[in-house]
Amino acid sequence: MLAKIVHWAERSYIVIHKLREKSLSWVVSFVVAAMSTLPYELVLDFRGMVATLFVHPSLVMVLMWCVCLFGVAVFILDKWLVRFIQKHDDSSELKDIMLACADASCFDLKSYSYGFIWGQNRTLWVCDDIIEGYRTSQIYLERAQIDSYFRFSGEDEWLNGRYEAFCASSERIRVAELRRNNNDRFMVTGFGRNFSKSDKRIHISLAKTVWSMNQFVWTELFPSGVKSKQEALASIAADTTRGYFPNSFCLHLVVVTSDGKVVMDRISGNKSNDYPYTLAATAGEQVELADFNGGTDYNNKFVDRWIQRAFYEEFGMPEDTFRRVVDADSARVLALVEEGDIYNVSMVTVITLNYSAEDFRRYLAAALILDKEFDSLDFLDLKRIPAELCRHFRRFPGGSSDFSNGDYHPSTAMRLFLTYSHFYGICRFKEEFKMAADWV
Repeated sequence: MLAKIVHWAERSYIVIHKLREKSLSWVVSFVVAAMSTLPYELVLDFRGMVATLFVHPSLVMVLMWCVCLFGVAVFILDKWLVRFIQKHDDSSELKDIMLACADASCFDLKSYSYGFIWGQNRTLWVCDDIIEGYRTSQIYLERAQIDSYFRFSGEDEWLNGRYEAFCASSERIRVAELRRNNNDRFMVTGFGRNFSKSDKRIHISLAKTVWSMNQFVWTELFPSGVKSKQEALASIAADTTRGYFPNSFCLHLVVVTSDGKVVMDRISGNKSNDYPYTLAATAGEQVELADFNGGTDYNNKFVDRWIQRAFYEEFGMPEDTFRRVVDADSARVLALVEEGDIYNVSMVTVITLNYSAEDFRRYLAAALILDKEFDSLDFLDLKRIPAELCRHFRRFPGGSSDFSNGDYHPSTAMRLFLTYSHFYGICRFKEEFKMAADWV
């Protein structure tokens, strides 16, 4: 019974929250319109003003007061629904569903007790109000060190010698150096939330590294499927005293069209290092120095610049077109996720277009994309996500460890789950997924 109440509370909250966003402009419009009907002489007549507003109000004044009361009621109900959902939304049942479909080759599922997990991904942090999400302006850089490159220290200092030997012996690294492809990367060294209810923030700490250092970590320290990798990945969430190993900070951007469809990319066959021919929702982009205010200082609006650059590089969309096609204010950060297959940290962000799916398809057909990273485009209806994930995990029982058949990119399942929960709520996801799976 309680689950159904929470389910309907989520549905109500979505409607109420949208009304709250519009109610302030409605109140202001009605107040201005009502006050403009008052004769000038009443401004100097206090008793006459009180009588006009409260004792013998005209129809326009009655409408003004009704709209004001409506705005107050919406504001109070919005706040109450948020607290009710957060207090009563028990995720234990959801956890059982997700663990049953998780990839046991990456994590020890029996001892797993933190966050969400699905496929080869686990969340380090998910926003407390996933329907609202965090605005990009709430993501702050706490510290970014670029004066010197990352080097192992403390108990791991001996790895510096092993890294130098790896670079000297690797033909791939030698070719990358020769072609000037050993580019700078930014790694996450820590993150944390503040505890202000009125000014919520996520603080992320970064440091500078290079592509060859990340390759060393991915291929030498934590090769796929070995126990040491499992332990290292688990330590990120469980042991906050241990420093992070080099990683790439990535943006997992989910693009939703104005008619409620998720943009799905079929990754190009040229991207041999990122599961070619799999479906991704929607794009992935590593952070660059250019996102930090042109490289001159560290701008805490870096997520907005990051998103805009992702649209330019993925879809060939210049800045003036971006402002027309994309609803930039709709961008919401939902979670920080560790990628279980390559030891990266990614920020899952959802953004909505002003274009429908067909309008966006037509735009891309005519766009000039210099470095096209996808072979084809598809769309998935938001409301079908629970059923689609159910289908996916039935096809891959026990997790998503095999992607050679061209199905989902390892991160897609988690991205779709978070996106659906953002638009419709976690409780509704549980109900729809169980219905699709005939969960007993």
